Amino acid sequence: MADLELVEKLRQLASVTYDEAREALDNCDNDLLEAVIYLEKRGKVPPPTGGGKFSSKEEPGPKTGYSGYSTYISGPTHTSHGSFGATLRRLVDWLIKLFNKSLTNVFEVKRHDSVVFTLPVIVLIILACAVFWPTVSLLILGLFFDFRYSFRGPEKPSGNSSINDLLEEIEKAADSLKSEITGKD
Repeated sequence: MADLELVEKLRQLASVTYDEAREALDNCDNDLLEAVIYLEKRGKVPPPTGGGKFSSKEEPGPKTGYSGYSTYISGPTHTSHGSFGATLRRLVDWLIKLFNKSLTNVFEVKRHDSVVFTLPVIVLIILACAVFWPTVSLLILGLFFDFRYSFRGPEKPSGNSSINDLLEEIEKAADSLKSEITGKD
């Protein structure tokens, strides 16, 4: 049997009769959220406007959707992620952080274990964007003339594998291909 307090709360939230609220709660094991969904499925409560999601937790911020029980049902999902301005601020912060990392880390080119030159990563990015195919072609061609590439800087790679490990694998593949072409080991 449904608890009287829950029946009254559901009546206030969903604007239904006492009998409808009690029936919904009885059929949903006294779960208030499930009872609201039960009533909606039976046409006793209109669905949320503009789409929405069901949640049993109260979310901060403006509530849209069901007017009577917005504590339990929030409006469109984009409202729970913050405003456009907050999203834009996070994007700008991320871009600034990425830009700073690209200035502090360098792309290093070596030949026979001596450094030929180093570039800030931002310069490599600009070259790759401005003249992609010539840049990639020169990097690949350099592998066949014993040039080796790596990234160096204060930023530590995360996880077990890093970009330098990938570059080493590419160098091994280029060496293998070069030995197959020339017939030397």
